[in-house]
Amino acid sequence: VYDREKRNIKSGGETILDKVCFGVVIDAWARSKHPQAAERASGVLDWMLQTDFTPNVVVYSSVIWAWARSQVDPAKHVESLFWDLHTKWKGGVESLRPNEITVNGVLYGLSRSSEPNALERADAFFRQMEEFGVYPNTQMYNTLMSGWSRHKRPDKVEHLYREMTEKFTAGNMAVKPHFRTYVTLLQSFSNVGNPEMASLVIKKMVKGYQAGL
Repeated sequence: VYDREKRNIKSGGETILDKVCFGVVIDAWARSKHPQAAERASGVLDWMLQTDFTPNVVVYSSVIWAWARSQVDPAKHVESLFWDLHTKWKGGVESLRPNEITVNGVLYGLSRSSEPNALERADAFFRQMEEFGVYPNTQMYNTLMSGWSRHKRPDKVEHLYREMTEKFTAGNMAVKPHFRTYVTLLQSFSNVGNPEMASLVIKKMVKGYQAGL
């Protein structure tokens, strides 16, 4: 059906597809483990942009996550998609207002990238997102911490951990550390062969659990 309707549109014919159909196809590709899933999801989005149907933030977020999980280096793709969405949103398309899922997809894509300074760009994006009306949560902190851990930067991981615990103890429940937070902190020191700091993290985990963190 998808291929047939695509041919219909290219030949100037009518289509039975609507915005929901496009979204379902994009979501299916985004969830697929097919090696070209991200390319296919982007292709459907490009096709949708050529019609009278305007994608919403859910559609864009699905494509961003498809690239973020892909085997291809995702950095330039997630950034390009986000800033395209951002430009349209600022231009008055309210349905393209970024949300937590959108932002975390960009962070995840940048954190997996092997491009120079990709994590620095992720960190800058993380600091900028409040301008989009999106505020940090535990998942975003964990995503960024995991990226720095993989790049053997326990100093960056610990800084983010301290930042989120300070915000949580000040009353921000959205950034409450959980088990994955501590495991990422633990792995960051293990990755650089620092058993002393890894042991301290274990103590922090116990202390945090007792304190309700």
